[in-house]
Amino acid sequence: MTIGARVRSLREKRGYTRSTLCRAAGINAASLRVMECGHYRPSVPVVANLLRALRATEKEMYWVLDGGAPPRSALTADA
Repeated sequence: MTIGARVRSLREKRGYTRSTLCRAAGINAASLRVMECGHYRPSVPVVANLLRALRATEKEMYWVLDGGAPPRSALTADA
């Protein structure tokens, strides 16, 4: 799964529209659309802004695969 697909999955789980996420993350709608389609790899600062806007952790972003939940151990500070 691409980072864009992960962002889309989290965005949809949170009930955000693309425009809502774009405003919160400070990115333009065209960039988000192209990223979600897998044609654009965002920079680390853009990913950080998206995570902040989605109220998601790096671990949560990593484990969003096919709609599955991360293993409980992946969400603990020790993992």
